[in-house]
Amino acid sequence: MANRTNGSVGADNDELRRMIETSNNLTLDKQELRAKTLEFKIYEQTFKVDKALELAQESIDKNTVLAKRVEQWINNIVSTSGMLGQDRLLVHQNAAQVEALQQIFLDGNRLKSLNYEHLKKTFPALVKIGLSEN
Repeated sequence: MANRTNGSVGADNDELRRMIETSNNLTLDKQELRAKTLEFKIYEQTFKVDKALELAQESIDKNTVLAKRVEQWINNIVSTSGMLGQDRLLVHQNAAQVEALQQIFLDGNRLKSLNYEHLKKTFPALVKIGLSEN
């Protein structure tokens, strides 16, 4: 009876040892699988980050090109408006001078009483058309 019990215990120990070893192997396999899953997830996230950075760089490049175009467009508008503004100013100045000249020529007596120097400073165009002191 003692031999039977010892033999049974020995078999149970071997079986228990195999079960523990199998359990340990399964635990190791599970840990390896988790590690590989984490590596894959990290790779996947890295890929997504790289793709996002690439798209961001493309967006930055497009925005830079757009900003340059807008800046050129604004400069063209400002320079055109500036020219138009200067042209308008000259037109208004010339119109005022013409209007004043019309008033002067309509009133001949007034022309004689005005000081020539004052006219020359105020209306330089008069000098060009030959207005004299007389």
